[in-house]
Amino acid sequence: MAVAAELDFAGDDAYESAVAAASAWVEPAVRVPLDPFLEAGDLLYGGPWVAERLAGLADFLAAHSEDVLPVTRAVIERGAAFDAVAAFRARHRLQELRAEVARLWERADVLLLPTVPTTFTRAEIAEDPIGRNLVLGRYTQSANLLDLAAVAVPAGTTADGRPVGVTLLGPAFSEALLLSTADEFLAREAA
Repeated sequence: MAVAAELDFAGDDAYESAVAAASAWVEPAVRVPLDPFLEAGDLLYGGPWVAERLAGLADFLAAHSEDVLPVTRAVIERGAAFDAVAAFRARHRLQELRAEVARLWERADVLLLPTVPTTFTRAEIAEDPIGRNLVLGRYTQSANLLDLAAVAVPAGTTADGRPVGVTLLGPAFSEALLLSTADEFLAREAA
């Protein structure tokens, strides 16, 4: 089992403590850097994969722009800023990141991360929907681009009653291992 060498909980000490308590059962664990995961996650919404969404939805947006939430439309329309050169550069970088992550699986078969690093109220999300959603997806949004399997598992609550979860990540097709690890985690949490 691996855990991240460093995590950022967006200043939420209560959430950090709750995740640390939930993660204690994997000690001792291999500590791995999250840089390749975070960089791949950034490519999903800050790279040319947004252009892929625009390619699939451009006609719909043109005909029905008022039927799409303005924040969703704004994210998708950012795809127009990327050209083919940017797409190929990002694709090449993603291949490098996938190779780096593949080497991590030689040291550990499962990576445990917080599902989200903190929580926000609906009002806080409304104030900054893009920024706050990027914070919420920080540790999981890389899974698709890196071709990873994932299982989210409830892991208790913070002292103030907010739900906490962890996500178990593994290489593609490791679902059976992730599910058995999740069962073990839940059994320990229930004990």
